[in-house]
Parts: sequence; structure tokens; C-alpha cells
Amino acid sequence: MYVHVHIRVVPLGVGTSISDYVAEAVKVLKELGYDPLIESGGTAIQLENLEEIGKIVRIIHQRLIKMGVQRILTYISIDHRLNKTRSITDKINVVKTKLRKL
Repeated sequence: MYVHVHIRVVPLGVGTSISDYVAEAVKVLKELGYDPLIESGGTAIQLENLEEIGKIVRIIHQRLIKMGVQRILTYISIDHRLNKTRSITDKINVVKTKLRKL
């Protein structure tokens, strides 16, 4: 089973543009071996288990702190489906198939 996680990291006190910080968070995810799906309001990743989330958030926070961020808000949404194994790409393709039928 996969655990789908949507992470949104908001550095406070850095001005109106946060793209450098978002890019750093995505870089961390790639370095850890994940294939992040970047969205306008956060980034989605697929995990093997829930225990990975703490490690991921800790490393992202450490990187942003090194960049000078003094306060970080992190929002995490978890989709832990137990009755089917579906990748994030599978879920997107199901919706695209239904849209083609409209």
C-alpha cells in the first residue's frame, strides 16, 4: 500500500516570494529518492509507510533554517488507503479518463 502525502511548507518573514524555499524543499525530496509532483499549493509524494514523514519534514526544516528562515509553517495532508494500491499517477489518470468521457 502507498501513502500519498501532500506537503506545503510556508516560510514566514522572507518576503512575498517563496519559490527559492519551495525549490529547496523539492530538492530535498528528490535527494531522498522521491518523485515529487509539484503543485501550486504544495507538493505531493508517495511513501511506503507513515514513518517516513517525520524524517522528511525534519530535513526540509533543517535546510530552510540554514537558508535563514526563522519561522516555518508546515501543512501535511495524508491519504492512506488500505483497500487498494494506487500510485499518484494512477489516481490522476482515473480522473483524466473520466474527463474524456464528458
